[in-house]
Amino acid sequence: MRNLGFNVYRENNGERVRLNPSLIAGSALLMRAALPQHAAKSYGWIDRSPSAGTALYWLEDVDLDGSRTLHGPVFPHSDLALQISSRSNMITELNGASSEATDSAGSHIVEDPFPVPGTISERQETQFRLAAHLAVKILVRHEGWYRVTQPELVAAGLPVSADPRLLMLFVQGIEQPIRITGATEGSGGFGTQAAIEFYGKGLNTPYSDKRVYWLVVGDRAGKRIQDLPGFEDGGPQPHSFPRTVKLQQKTTYFAALLKQNTDNFFGALVSSTPVDQILKATDIAAIAVDDVKLVVVLQGITDGAPHDVTIALNGATLRDLRFTGQDEGRIVLRVPRDLVREGDNTVTLTAQAGENDFSLVDYIKLIYPHTYTAEPDSLKFTAEAGDHVIVRGFHHPPTRLLDITNPLEPVMLVPRVHGEEGNYVLELRVPWFVPDTHTLLAVSDGQIAKALDLNHNHASSWHSAQPGAELVMISHSEFIGQIGPLVHLRRAQGKTVAVVNIDDLYDEFNFGERSPDVIRALLTTANARWQTKPQYLLLVGDASVDPRNYLGFGFLDFVPTKIIVTSELKTASDDWFSDFGNVGFPKISTGRLPVRTPDDAKIVVGKIVEYERNENLADWTNQALLIADQDDPTVSFTQEAQSIQALLPHSMNVSSVFATGLDPSAARAEVLAGINSGKLLVNYDGHGSVEIWSGEDLLDDTVAASLTNGSKLPVFLIMNCLNGFFHDVYTESLAEALLLAKNGGAAAVWASSGLTSPEPQLQMDQNVVKLLFAQPSLTIGDATRQAKSDITDPDARRTFILFGDPLLRLKRF
Repeated sequence: MRNLGFNVYRENNGERVRLNPSLIAGSALLMRAALPQHAAKSYGWIDRSPSAGTALYWLEDVDLDGSRTLHGPVFPHSDLALQISSRSNMITELNGASSEATDSAGSHIVEDPFPVPGTISERQETQFRLAAHLAVKILVRHEGWYRVTQPELVAAGLPVSADPRLLMLFVQGIEQPIRITGATEGSGGFGTQAAIEFYGKGLNTPYSDKRVYWLVVGDRAGKRIQDLPGFEDGGPQPHSFPRTVKLQQKTTYFAALLKQNTDNFFGALVSSTPVDQILKATDIAAIAVDDVKLVVVLQGITDGAPHDVTIALNGATLRDLRFTGQDEGRIVLRVPRDLVREGDNTVTLTAQAGENDFSLVDYIKLIYPHTYTAEPDSLKFTAEAGDHVIVRGFHHPPTRLLDITNPLEPVMLVPRVHGEEGNYVLELRVPWFVPDTHTLLAVSDGQIAKALDLNHNHASSWHSAQPGAELVMISHSEFIGQIGPLVHLRRAQGKTVAVVNIDDLYDEFNFGERSPDVIRALLTTANARWQTKPQYLLLVGDASVDPRNYLGFGFLDFVPTKIIVTSELKTASDDWFSDFGNVGFPKISTGRLPVRTPDDAKIVVGKIVEYERNENLADWTNQALLIADQDDPTVSFTQEAQSIQALLPHSMNVSSVFATGLDPSAARAEVLAGINSGKLLVNYDGHGSVEIWSGEDLLDDTVAASLTNGSKLPVFLIMNCLNGFFHDVYTESLAEALLLAKNGGAAAVWASSGLTSPEPQLQMDQNVVKLLFAQPSLTIGDATRQAKSDITDPDARRTFILFGDPLLRLKRF
């Protein structure tokens, strides 16, 4: 995760020559449309020189801190040539690979922040009431004036008998005024010709771009938009207003950036190869009092390295932006007006500080004077109170003029509209009910927005006092039907079970908007209000490092995880949900079934149920397999595995594969044969990455998916790094592959989503083995949770994740 890239050198007669013109891209930056090797699999470089078959080669890896490690020399093997169909991308080529497949938006007009008055507790209580009753959820992605018809609302669950006077619209727990058209008075007066209209704004969080508006039939009259006259003679006439356009693309994920309150997604790579960024400006005023400004914000990549980035606009050099390491570089430039062009404006960024000068574009803003011209049939603009504003350029009559200075209390103005040379002109006198600057929105009928989606609210009240349950299963709606057999099994065993749709938690605890925080909110509330407090938590659904699908792999964030900052990278922590004291230790034993399809859920649930119901304790339930990676100069994985063996019952049949001294092919074969023969426990100590064990590939995700151990399912205890990095979108982690294997694999896997040290890993390994065999009735979830209790390393405590049901118990012969 900290590997910026590689250099390849050919050695002839004692002299090394670098083959790659610039750094070969490593795994530190995950790019949209990147190649498989950026998931830390394999890399390739082709040497076409005449001496390629006889030369020695060296590999240099470059860390994010600029440190370099040289490996070699090695001799080429002719039998590997066919495995490399093309060379890997250099880091300076990543922008091209990303832009070929990206559909992310270009520059856009900046939306004003959404004001949220009142206390969170007041708004939350309002939201609890909304979520517990009949409502229609209206999803909005962009700012605009919205219209939703009665047939659309009825199809989403609004009663046909609704009295239009009682219709109420809420957002963020705050009532929003609406306009109702085509209705008559009384019950049933909101007929088929009726509609609601309202001013809506989109959302921009790390988890969602959809704001949810809640329409209900209340017990009192709802708020309505006020109408005011919008035209009278007189007042100064402005000719332009400041327009801000912003380019903020999210095509690169930088996991090793250790900052809070950022999603770690950025745009183009800035290197010594110039990169162009396009911002569109329209209807630029020739004469204006407002300055033109350019704001450039970059995020440094290489830790400790100086950054010096030259900024040019439309070919004219403006200034250099200088900053250091992984700091944010920010500059605001005043730009000569004649440099700004109608249409596309090209900002060119070029790094000047050498081969370690790499950064990412966070965002670029262009602020320029815009004429009062519609584009083509709508315009959002600003003007001062008392100004006489004339807006030209409407192709159709503007029918709505809103003063949205306070977006929670929009006011409908009645302007003067008249024709002019085949188009339409809107004139208004900005009212004085708010002093200073007003924000207004004018639209024709054709520019009235349609909601992204309408959903019927399924009433829920998980926040309230209730009997509660020992086991809480939080599932995506697609998988609730598949977990039925597991629910039945646990209830038959005497456990109380609550099955919770994750959408209900979004509705109750976050106004219908996606966020992992809702899971913690539920558990906190349940711990305070439920009679039976949750002891176990099972999350049913995969999570994603990319909940907004910036990288283009589709929606994979079925039940979100919490992304936390560790000492080496940002990664997943499911234990965070019940770490109420923020001490790195959960109060509730937690597991996850990282499934993406109903078939996945059916397979995993079937394996767990069969494991528990099978009373035939065959020989395999008295067997363990201990696997150790090749020993390092600083750590002996062989000795670690032997220390685990000493903790197992003497009556247990233990086999081992210690890679030190073994031929890698033989070691891989022994590992595969051992797992396929069936084991109660498989324990691995060593190195690893997301999909593999050790540099010798003792086991990987492809092999794990094809395991044939049938119902002889071991519990895997994996003491390495990143095998539990399940939220990756580029690849399937080894932990997932083992759990999802159709013809075998694992009953449960305990693995880390982070980069942690061997010492705390070994201590946890020893702890959990002691607990499992000293207390046979202890569940896997309780054992793995308690094994962390005396671990002082916070990253090890927080990043080890149980993949499986926390109520599973280890079978004993």
